Amino acid sequence: MTVNSPFTPDRFHNLRFSVFNPRFLWLLKDIALFCHPIERKRSTRLFFRSLYWAKYSGQWFHKISNSELLQELVKQDINLAEKLHRNILRMDNPRGKCFQILTEHYSNAERLLTPKLIEQALLNGGLLLCQIEITPELSYCIKLAYGGRKSNGKEGELAILVQESGKNDDLARLSFMLNSKGDIYIGGLQASPTPNAREIIAQASKACSGLSPKRMAMEALFSLAKQIGSKAILAVPDEQHISRKKVTKYFSYNDYWSEFNAVRNEYGDYVLPISPIHKDLTCVPTKRRAKYRRQRDLLDAISRDTLHVLRG
Repeated sequence: MTVNSPFTPDRFHNLRFSVFNPRFLWLLKDIALFCHPIERKRSTRLFFRSLYWAKYSGQWFHKISNSELLQELVKQDINLAEKLHRNILRMDNPRGKCFQILTEHYSNAERLLTPKLIEQALLNGGLLLCQIEITPELSYCIKLAYGGRKSNGKEGELAILVQESGKNDDLARLSFMLNSKGDIYIGGLQASPTPNAREIIAQASKACSGLSPKRMAMEALFSLAKQIGSKAILAVPDEQHISRKKVTKYFSYNDYWSEFNAVRNEYGDYVLPISPIHKDLTCVPTKRRAKYRRQRDLLDAISRDTLHVLRG
């Protein structure tokens, strides 16, 4: 398979996925070369990983072949074919669980979101959920987008992005996936990776009356959960985070989830309230009430606009 050859998932149809079937071995070779046409080591690694996990690899390729969404998505992100071979959401998820997570996510994304919305979010650069105008020259946008390219989708195949309008850097990136019940699992909440990220985020928080980009992303997620009827929002703990080696001293998932009154379940995941809990205005010091009221107004606008967009 050459660099310019089209990906043809129809080849997966009616194929017996068995390591003893020569057609299956040939297909694995073609897929490996399609994903890594130049990097021979990576294509070889992909081939043998597919062979080692042949049962799940075959089922995942079959899933791609039977989903119009995945057929289009894999043309934009060829790494989609090998995501099954990477850790997903939690470090301790076995390969069978990773396959279940991937298939359930895409099945439920297509079930819970309209084709028009999911096409815009995943295939056309992102779905604009909300635009916050601070001044005529400064505004921030919140988008629902494909999360699979960064971190290879290990933290989540969907992402809520907070960006300064007109710029591509993410002030906050909340990555998540949907499970079989339509519940949400948050696999990552990252800030901008730029060298001066802390300064940029501090400026954005100041412009939004002290509201952080991460908090704005969370508000949009709560609204999404409400719209699709999620019964629970789960979140990864520090010790199981995919990129826990990169976790800095400036941010702890455990501490952040605790700010939302989250509790841990028997698996160690955090379970967040399905709706955000806001402080009673009377409990806020008098001198800070005006600032807190502006923050609440921004959060209400994010929730209102997000629900309006998702409801079409």
